[in-house]
Amino acid sequence: MNRVLFTLLPDAAAQDVSDLIARTFREKYSLWTRLLEVEMEMNQRAQAMQQIFCWY
Repeated sequence: MNRVLFTLLPDAAAQDVSDLIARTFREKYSLWTRLLEVEMEMNQRAQAMQQIFCWY
């Protein structure tokens, strides 16, 4: 199996869920997580940083 799809509850914090899954399963099962919500937030932060540096 190389993919598992699931939906978070509306009040769940995506980063916390990602961290919990990573801590629980990463070493034992070599499982790496990529949650869409976390990836999008990281991309938005990176774009914001690029915009800040472009102004200087």
